[in-house]
Amino acid sequence: MTTAVPRHAFHPDNAAVTTAPVVAAAQETVEGMETSEDAHSDALTYTLSAAKWRRLQDPTSDKLETWESWVLAIQVGSALFAAGTAQEDPVPLRVGTLDEVRRLPTTGPQDYLHAGNCSPPSTWR
Repeated sequence: MTTAVPRHAFHPDNAAVTTAPVVAAAQETVEGMETSEDAHSDALTYTLSAAKWRRLQDPTSDKLETWESWVLAIQVGSALFAAGTAQEDPVPLRVGTLDEVRRLPTTGPQDYLHAGNCSPPSTWR
C-alpha cells in the first residue's frame, strides 16, 4: 500500500540551476578524499546535501541521478567509517558509480565520524 505524505508546494523551475553547484561541490570533495583531510570532514555533508537537492527535483526518486546521489552518500559514509576504524593504511574503498576504488588513509577517531554530527532522518525533506 502506498501512502502519500502531503508537503508544501515546491516549484522546481530553477532547481536544476541551484542543484548544479551543490552536486559539483560534492563531486569535487569526493575526488579529494584520498589527499585532503578537509575533504574527509566535508564529504558526507556535501554528498548528503547533493542527494537532498536531487530529491527536491525528483520527489519519487524515479531518476537514475537521484538514486546515484544517495548511493554516493552511503558509500562516502561507509568509506569514512572504514578509514576511521581500519588498522592498516591505506584503506581501499569503492566510492562512485564507475567502480572507482579510492585509497583513503586511516584516520582513527574523528569528530566527523560521530553519528551525532549527521542530521537525523526526520530533518531530510
